Order: sequence, then structure tokens, then C-alpha cells
Amino acid sequence: MTQDVTSFVLRFVREVSKEQGARWRGLVQHVQSGAERNFANFADAVRFMQGRLIESSMQTLEKGEQQMAEKKPFADLAGEMTKMWGDFGPQMVEMWTQAAEQMMGQSLAFRSQIDQAVAATLKAWGLPTGADQDAILSGLARLSDQIDRLTVRVEALEKELVAGQTASKRRRTAKRATSESTE
Repeated sequence: MTQDVTSFVLRFVREVSKEQGARWRGLVQHVQSGAERNFANFADAVRFMQGRLIESSMQTLEKGEQQMAEKKPFADLAGEMTKMWGDFGPQMVEMWTQAAEQMMGQSLAFRSQIDQAVAATLKAWGLPTGADQDAILSGLARLSDQIDRLTVRVEALEKELVAGQTASKRRRTAKRATSESTE
């Protein structure tokens, strides 16, 4: 009995952005050939694997036909196997797609549970959440702007005060010099 092994490596990456939320993408690699395909929809990965399996089956058929041209049963079996993959492939795509969708649903449910736990913890500690938190952040931003404006005004007053003190010293010095010269 001979065996042909076909292997695939699947890599999934979860990307999170404020604009699109969380989404999954991936890469499927056919180990024997090194061929790979990026996918955003798992059905595309399954189609890639299905194509490689059919290709492998066809290569096995060709080798078998060359080696056993006189043995008709093997060719019939290989043809049946290829037909079976053609019939089974779409069902496999659907099954994998449903599994991926279920995994996404569970991921969203888990995220919701975490969000609820965080909100409950913040509430238990008396910390603001949601709209209250937004209002506090907005108030802090306004206070920060007011502090910046006050800092500019204080610096300007300090400059005026220093300038006034300098002018006052000059007047006193000039007065002393005038009074000393008249004596």
C-alpha cells in the first residue's frame, strides 16, 4: 500500500481597528509545494486546499496510470476518488465556513462578557463608565485648556512686573545720581 501525504499550515490573525472593529484574516500554505494563499474569507482557504488535493489526486492518477496501465480497477478507483472529492468539496467549504462563523460569534460573545465584567467592576468601585467617563474626560480637556490660557496670562504679568521693577530701579538710580550731583 502506498500513501500520499498532503499537508497544510493555517495561520489566523485577528486585526482590530476602530473603523472596522475586529476581523480575521489568514494564510494557508501547502507544505509540499510551498504554495500559499492569503484569505479574508475562510471559504477561500478551503477552496485553495481543495484545489491542491484534487491536483495531488490527479498526479497520483497519472502516476498510477503510467505504472499500471493494464490494471483497470486502479484507474476506476482513482476516478471514483476524484469524483468523490468534487462532490465532497463544496460540503467541506460550507462546513468550514460555518465553523469559522461560529468561532467569530463566540469571539464576539466573549468580548461582550468581558465588557460587561469591566463595567460591573468599575461600577462596584464607584468609577465612571460610558457617558459619565466621556463627560469627565471632556471636562478635563476644558480644564487643561483653561490652565494653558492662565499660564500664558501669568507669564505675561510676570514679564510686566519684571519690566516695571527694572524701570523703577532705573528711576531710583537716576534720582540718586541727580541728587548726588546737586550736592
